[in-house]
Amino acid sequence: MTIYQEPLEEPEYDEFGLARIRAELEALAQSSENSFEDTTSLPLAAIEQRTELFQPRAMEEHHLQDLRRAIKSQGSLEPLTVKRFGNLVVLIDGHHRLEAYKLEKRKNEVPVRFFTGTLDEAILESGRANSQAKLVMSVQEKQNRAWQLILLGQHSKKQIQLSVGVSDGQLGRMRRVKNELGPEAYAQDTWAAALREHKGLERDPFSEDEIDAMLEAQAQDYADRLRREFSSKLPSNPELAARALCLHFGRKLPELARALDEYVDPSDDDEFDESLF
Repeated sequence: MTIYQEPLEEPEYDEFGLARIRAELEALAQSSENSFEDTTSLPLAAIEQRTELFQPRAMEEHHLQDLRRAIKSQGSLEPLTVKRFGNLVVLIDGHHRLEAYKLEKRKNEVPVRFFTGTLDEAILESGRANSQAKLVMSVQEKQNRAWQLILLGQHSKKQIQLSVGVSDGQLGRMRRVKNELGPEAYAQDTWAAALREHKGLERDPFSEDEIDAMLEAQAQDYADRLRREFSSKLPSNPELAARALCLHFGRKLPELARALDEYVDPSDDDEFDESLF
């Protein structure tokens, strides 16, 4: 029995390079060059990244720090999923793990598994793996990934739905927005931006006062949530708070320290009382 599949579309425009990168990898896949044999491990330097196609989820600093601790205690993590394109090996799934290995300055090879499907199957696999991962993709990340695949025009709605987990109705709406926007669709890197453009909403730039007010409101919301969760535990134990923030911010901790410096008044420090010694 023949199963009907919707015709695939070739994008006429490629604002963010998705079609160009796909075409480059497709050409390499047809190449007879092959400098890698099937193996279960590879050096970090041998693994390339094409995050535009294969990383539908933003990097999460807290998850990175968890993985770094796991590397220190266990030595290795689950195998990275990679695919060979001619003499190039590209990461399909495991971007957080790869970054954690790099941060730990891993010298020896890391475990990998080779994906044997086609290029377009690999693109779908990257979304499917992330949507099923411990660190779950947010709704916004899923929608943005689906919008990218709609713009790429190489997959059916059913394939995208199974890969990313976005509803059939949402995908249908994305296609309508893409068609009605025409070339301008390829200038919208997120689904929210595409919707704003489709509705004709030109967002005026915010003034500095408006930006400051929004940041203050967001900060107050976070402060209220911290207060509800921890009560006086963190304010009464600065060392514990510092350790928690260190674990949470990871590599971003120096940026936090610089930002906090603007809020610290040196005159608030307790004066050093030599009579105590």
